[in-house]
Parts: sequence; structure tokens; C-alpha cells
Amino acid sequence: MTRPPTALDRRRFLGLALGAAVTGPSLLAACGGGSSTSARVVRRHRDGILRIGVAGAPSNINPLDSGSELTRWLAEPVVETLYAYDAQLRSVPLLAAGEPTISADRLTWTIPVRDDVTFQNGDRMTADDVVATLDHMLNLSSGSEWITYLLDYVQAFEATDERTVVIHLANAYGLLRSHLTNLPICHRDVVDRKDTMLGTGPYRLDDFTPGQSFSMTR
Repeated sequence: MTRPPTALDRRRFLGLALGAAVTGPSLLAACGGGSSTSARVVRRHRDGILRIGVAGAPSNINPLDSGSELTRWLAEPVVETLYAYDAQLRSVPLLAAGEPTISADRLTWTIPVRDDVTFQNGDRMTADDVVATLDHMLNLSSGSEWITYLLDYVQAFEATDERTVVIHLANAYGLLRSHLTNLPICHRDVVDRKDTMLGTGPYRLDDFTPGQSFSMTR
């Protein structure tokens, strides 16, 4: 899928680093401090796998539930958002097909959803996935941290067809666009799960051991 140009974020860093691991000594040598370091790095990534040591792995990896740094590190390459920031920090469409249509009273937002995006399992993304994400987030029993941003404002939401999501607000809310630029859209079948995630990003989560480790494939 086509993405807007962005600064070097974690997702692009992982892509570059994995590319270095796969392409071999020439690019990896540029990252080392000498011939012995370069040789060691090349040996370590000979199998095409990039291994990164992190402080830990969260026990709940649902990106809608936890905003912790550990969860974000894991989620950013896997899930994407309706809108994203470009290199000038402007919010531009990503999974959305264009700008939202906002009613005159600013209480109704109609958001078009792209028809050319698939999840990592091959399923097409539809408006139902966006609605399932919002439903989980605003469900008091889910424990989502996102609810604190939208509970007093989002009154109702619906998928009017496969490609259109309508959000009804109780009050005009200028920060809604910002939240839609950060809210990860998850596959509707796993949106309530704590032990996995399925998104539209460039990496697929393959394995997860709570509190210990995770592995991804580009």
C-alpha cells in the first residue's frame, strides 16, 4: 500500500535494519566500529534475522488497551492508523481514503475507508474493522486507555457501507483528528484479544511470549 513520506520513525528504522541484515556486509559494515565489529554483526545476521534487545515484552499487547512504550515498540510496525503525520507533521490520509466530511455543526464526521488495503492475513480492511476498533475502545469493560480521550465526546458510530464510517459526537471536538491520526486500526476478529495483534502495517507478528519476547516477519 502507498504511504505518505515520513521522518525516520521506528517502523522505517526496522525496515532499514532488516534490509541491512538481509543484504549483507556492505551495509552492515557502515554501522560497525571496525572490521572485527562488522564481521561479528554479519555473522549474527547471516540468517536474515534482526535481533533487538528490549527492556521487556508486555503481558498485554493489544495496542488499544495499553499506551506503554513497550507495547508501542511492538505495535508500530504491525498496525496503522486512519491518518498519519507526513514529514512536515501534517495529518494526511493513510488507511482513510481521503479527508473526513464534517457536518456544519461539527458533530458528524464521515470518513471514507480505502478499498485497496489488506491485513497481514490477506483479509480486506473494511469500515467494519474501524467500527470494531472504536467499539472495543469505548467498551468500559475492555480496559482500554483510549477511552479517556473520547468517552465524553463520541456518542455513536456506524459503518454505513463497507467503505464509510460515520462518527457522531455529543460536542464539537477539535482533537478528534489528532486521535484518529494515532488510533491503531485492528482486525475485527482479534480486536478484543490481549495476546496477539493483526494489522495492515509492514510487519506481521508471528510469535509472542508474554513478558519475554516477540518475533515479526517483514
